[in-house]
Amino acid sequence: GRVTYTDPEVKVYGEDAKVDRDAETIEFTGAGFDVPSRPARGSADRILIQSDSKISLLRVLFTTCPVDNTAWELHAKGITLDVNGGVGTAHGVKLKFKGVPILYAPYFSFPINDQRKSGFLTPALSDRDRTGFDLTVPYYLNIAPNYDLTLEPRYMSKRGVQLGTEFRYLLPASSGQINFDYLPNDDAAGYKRTYLNYRHRSDFGDGWQILTGIEEVSDDMYFEDLGTGIGVTSQTHLNRFVDLGYFAPYWSVVTRVQDYQTIDALLTEDQYPYRRLPQMLFNGRWFGRRLTFDSK
Repeated sequence: GRVTYTDPEVKVYGEDAKVDRDAETIEFTGAGFDVPSRPARGSADRILIQSDSKISLLRVLFTTCPVDNTAWELHAKGITLDVNGGVGTAHGVKLKFKGVPILYAPYFSFPINDQRKSGFLTPALSDRDRTGFDLTVPYYLNIAPNYDLTLEPRYMSKRGVQLGTEFRYLLPASSGQINFDYLPNDDAAGYKRTYLNYRHRSDFGDGWQILTGIEEVSDDMYFEDLGTGIGVTSQTHLNRFVDLGYFAPYWSVVTRVQDYQTIDALLTEDQYPYRRLPQMLFNGRWFGRRLTFDSK
């Protein structure tokens, strides 16, 4: 009859079960399972639970999506889940997104807890007029709990091979992200193409804060030639700024240095945005019985 097994890490239910006390295993047939800590869930023709919190599954469906919103599913001939290690491995894999198969692989590794794991991300494939056949295969590197790096090699049949990078960091009082794309030689344009986007924030305590944003491209046509969406290709200005601010309970002051890189060749100089070198913003608010002050 129907059997359910529950421990702190996993819940398994099946049409039938066999317990081997000597081997310390439980085997289910026609089974389903839930891993609440992830959360993750799935089903299998056969599930074998071992005493070391490893679970082996035969002919499996696996997902970490909610029951009412299944975006992706992993189908496999066999899966092993190491609950303590937080890692799953699968053989004979087919990955579906919104019901559409997007990846086939003889072997696949994935996390089953909230910890990050190094590995390949979903590739991006397209065919564009300006780039030709366009393939990006991202690889994620989990360097440390507060650092990570994504490498994005991109092949464009009309332009060559570009390397995109995204580095993120989180420190006790600071956080930030650096994106840098590099195309050593554009086969169509005949020169090097680069893109930089740097964002940083530091909170020094006692109300002091610094914000930095720097975005720059090597040439005006960068996004037109190499951009991947309308929101990117339609940009006309790139913002660069540094804000140093002090925030008290009833007043604040921000000193800002800011300018823009204009990348729209149709704009004349009198249409360029103003620079702020520097700008000081003061905000204050006091409320009293006879006097109220509010300034911006």
